[in-house]
Amino acid sequence: MKKCIGCGAILQKDNPNLEGYVSEKLIDRDNVYCFRCHRLRNYNENQEVLKEDYLKILSKICNEDALIVHIVDLFDFSNTFLPQIKRLTGQSDCIICANKYDLLPKSVKKNKIINWVRHMANLDDFKALDVILTSAKTLDNITTLVESIIKYRKNRKVYFVGCSNVGKSSIINAILKKYSDETKDVITTSNIPGTTLNFIEINLDEFKFIDTPGVFNDRQIINQLSLDSINKIMPKKEIKPVNLQLNSKQSVFISGLARFDFLEGDKTNFTFYFSNDLLIHRTKLENADSLFDRQIGNLLNPPTIEEFERLEYYEEVILFDGLKKCDLVLSGLGFITINSKCKIRIRTVKGVVIYSREAII
Repeated sequence: MKKCIGCGAILQKDNPNLEGYVSEKLIDRDNVYCFRCHRLRNYNENQEVLKEDYLKILSKICNEDALIVHIVDLFDFSNTFLPQIKRLTGQSDCIICANKYDLLPKSVKKNKIINWVRHMANLDDFKALDVILTSAKTLDNITTLVESIIKYRKNRKVYFVGCSNVGKSSIINAILKKYSDETKDVITTSNIPGTTLNFIEINLDEFKFIDTPGVFNDRQIINQLSLDSINKIMPKKEIKPVNLQLNSKQSVFISGLARFDFLEGDKTNFTFYFSNDLLIHRTKLENADSLFDRQIGNLLNPPTIEEFERLEYYEEVILFDGLKKCDLVLSGLGFITINSKCKIRIRTVKGVVIYSREAII
């Protein structure tokens, strides 16, 4: 059976509405991209496909002795880290590859981030053989990742595993560009969840790297937005932190996707780490509701008006004791660093998980 070299779907010529479709004249050719991958690669368009049972596919790894490279999004660690990955795959040997290292300010020391990742993983009783910080975009530490794989592989297959959109396929493409004659992406990448649909095996000299489907995470906000909005909320380069000194009874909008209300506390600094394409807008708490009603879809965009009509919002009130610096995380969007005693209310879109953690910076 021939597979699409972009997403791993089995090629077929009978039904254009199903995954793996190619025209009849292409079905017998080698190195073919399916129609869906062709549209994604050339026009950034997605075609609806039947959802795979991702966990069932991953369970096939249980029958092999393998090394797992668990890719996580460093910018959204807790929402993309899967402590159950060892149970799902039946493997105990894992390397954590924390991708998107390039998004954090360059002033942050690398060892501090590595120790933070290990600490967060240890909280879930997850022991990793190694922790590597990478950037598929800038190729940072791709060589270090490969060296770690060589060290721990022991002639086994290597599976890249993680949530949708953490950059698994991008990491493999980066390895290919660095260690082969490839100059363009081979595996299809996209901001759209579920781009990889099956196992994709890639041979690199004596190594076999295998990309797996992303574990579908229905908590990711990108599942509810258009591609234009997704491109705005997903950072593309080093984030420029926004430092705001706030008095109580002030609010800060993160475009129209979240609102941060400083309810109680002394005048203090808050640092906002979000995509540079999202608006960080301060106003008085008493004016926040009317501003939202007037500007949603306009100044406060994303979401668009059409997206807003189908989104649901919820809110949480959180107390911080000020004993240690914390991050207030809005999964899939970004985080706010807090270092004081205060009472905060967050209003955001259902699908965005709100939680606090030990500060990463």
